[in-house]
Amino acid sequence: MSFRRQGRAALGCALALCATMAAGGALSARPQTTAKPVARAAYGPRDLSGIWVLNDYKGSSMPTKDRIPLDVDGRPPPMQPWVAKVYETRIAAELAGKPLRNNKTECLPAGFPHMMLAANYPIQVLQTPGQVTMIFEEDSRYRLILLDQPHPADLDLSYNGHSTGRWEGSTLVIDTVGLTDKKAIDQIGMPHTTALHVTERLRRMDADNLELLITLEDPGAFTRPWTLRRTYGRAPAGERIREYVCAENNRNPILAGGVQGFAREPTTPGGAQ
Repeated sequence: MSFRRQGRAALGCALALCATMAAGGALSARPQTTAKPVARAAYGPRDLSGIWVLNDYKGSSMPTKDRIPLDVDGRPPPMQPWVAKVYETRIAAELAGKPLRNNKTECLPAGFPHMMLAANYPIQVLQTPGQVTMIFEEDSRYRLILLDQPHPADLDLSYNGHSTGRWEGSTLVIDTVGLTDKKAIDQIGMPHTTALHVTERLRRMDADNLELLITLEDPGAFTRPWTLRRTYGRAPAGERIREYVCAENNRNPILAGGVQGFAREPTTPGGAQ
């Protein structure tokens, strides 16, 4: 059996509706790896390279309340009233067995920071001069972090935004702006505005673990900045990033019976439903 967690056949989305997702390339049966463990190579304090898996992934089989993201002090998200209303609507629909559709159920990008906070599949980190590249198995996505460069003055909004990084000792500090609001922050569906500004602090804890502290600032969505923590463990020796096809073998298209319509995941404060 693959090292990937049980229950990921639904692609690990928070909503039961995620059964509409593909059962394609990333989920097809694979033989067990026969690669033998190898000795870990020595690494430097700024070496983040490797294939990593989120240690504390929380899938849709877990109770909804256990998947609400808490900050580093164990407090709930400091949501503005309109965000709380949207969030409560989505939680209520899920608990009633009528989950609302989201980006992932329509094979659209989950986007950043969701892709770091709830990574259901491995992430490979590559380091080259002037750039850190993250390759995500899920959705075959990638993320570019440009080192020691400013953000462009005129950014087009995108699912992953524009990320720049700099080293502070052994910690990579990543600054991301230019994020579209056509997505959610977490698995349940917490919306945000295009003013969302994210600061990450990523460091090597030891040979087999990374720590990520991620601070979210968005005056239009939250009452204060808040910080979450995630850790990632090294994938087993011989593991690799595999092909993932969202739309392959889709079982329940969005128009199938029993699917409750909802404005595409996220909406502005005035248009929230």
